[in-house]
Amino acid sequence: MLNETQKSHARKISIIEGCVSTVWSSFTGGNYLTGLFIWLGAGPLLISLYGASGPLSNVIQPFFLAILGRNVTSKKKFIIISVALFKPLFFVLVLASLINSGLKVWIALAVLFFFQIISSMAGPVWTRWMTDIVDQKIYGRYFGFRNLITQIVAAASTLL
Repeated sequence: MLNETQKSHARKISIIEGCVSTVWSSFTGGNYLTGLFIWLGAGPLLISLYGASGPLSNVIQPFFLAILGRNVTSKKKFIIISVALFKPLFFVLVLASLINSGLKVWIALAVLFFFQIISSMAGPVWTRWMTDIVDQKIYGRYFGFRNLITQIVAAASTLL
């Protein structure tokens, strides 16, 4: 169990992590990925599949999490492994553009779907981990402050 000093330090790190994650998400999602898929030659069907991949991965994610969750002994280790798997996958999307084949869009879509499943599995584990770090009496105040900081960073990152 963590003492109060360790929890306080972890909460500060979580704010920094939230800012980095927000910037990462804004540059590796949404309009940028739509543009990448159009650049790769995706038509309306594939753009639609790209748009549906996020919600579909959230439907499938509990099944994978249930299987993998039985073996989770450390929330921190699970999140680190998840992040180590899904962050580099974004660069595989970029490498898919180097493939000289009509399959490059499908490969990019498959990689993105796998990326979204892994990243969505880390979410519930991260939430559970945060309940260990943030005491219930400061939960609303802490996350209100954390969200304020991450949204300021998000707004600033859109100007880049």
